[in-house]
Order: sequence, then C-alpha cells, then structure tokens
Amino acid sequence: MSEPVIVLCSYETVRDALINHAEQFSERPFIPVINLSTKGYGLLGPRWRSLRRFTLTSLRNFGMGKKVMERRILAESKYLIQAISETRGKSFKPRMLMASAVGNIISSVLFGEHFEYKDEKLQELLMSTYRNVRGTSSPLSTVVYHYIMRLLLAFPP
Repeated sequence: MSEPVIVLCSYETVRDALINHAEQFSERPFIPVINLSTKGYGLLGPRWRSLRRFTLTSLRNFGMGKKVMERRILAESKYLIQAISETRGKSFKPRMLMASAVGNIISSVLFGEHFEYKDEKLQELLMSTYRNVRGTSSPLSTVVYHYIMRLLLAFPP
C-alpha cells in the first residue's frame, strides 16, 4: 500500500513546518511496529500532540532553553574534547563519542549523573537505544531520530 509522502530536507524547513505549520503537518502514518512498541504514545501515534505538549513543558522544567542547559552542554563539551584528544590524531568513528555526549547531557538533566564515556552502563544504554531505533527504522523514523539528535545538540539557550 503506498501513501503520498513529503520529504523536508533542511533543518530550517523542518523547523518551519513543525512550528509555523504544525496543524498541516500533524497527521502521522500508521506504522504497526512503532505503534506496538509505543502503544500510541510515540512521535507517530495518535496521542502525539498531547505528548509533545507534555514533553516540551517537562523539558522546560528541566532547564531546556535556559542558561542551565547551556552550562550542561558546555560542561559536556569539555569531556567530548578530552575524549577526542585521547585518540591522538588517529582516525576514529565519532558516532559513539557523540552519542555518549548526548546521553550524558540527558543523564545529567534527568538523573544528575555523568558517566565516563567507556562506562559499561552508558554503553549498554546507548546500544539498547541504537538497537531500538534500528529495529523500528524506516526512512521516517530515521529522519525523526536524526532530527531529535540535532535538536539536542543545537537547541538554542
């Protein structure tokens, strides 16, 4: 079964669509695997709008968009720079380092805890998240995942 699809390619276009034209872009396709795993509470479920409102309110309560979040991101960037410098100029894959940095920012907001980048708990959590995303990967879920990661890294203070 085919459905018409609109692909938005740049950060600015996606942001404009979701902020200035939210009503027109509020419909979501039914994807059984995602609905099964989220029970309708995910980004693509019928409860998306109320979940989005709740999430934005909660993120603001945790400091998103405030100076405290900027300080956490700057603090984590020092750990990331240190981890990169430990590669001593050798080639490396930055995916796990970046995921560790994002994971630590989220962990510091939610739990007030920072993990070493090689910590087994953090690596297990990141791999579990990665497998979950890969398990439900469709072009749409991949775009959503990367958009969320980009927002976490570039959310203005």
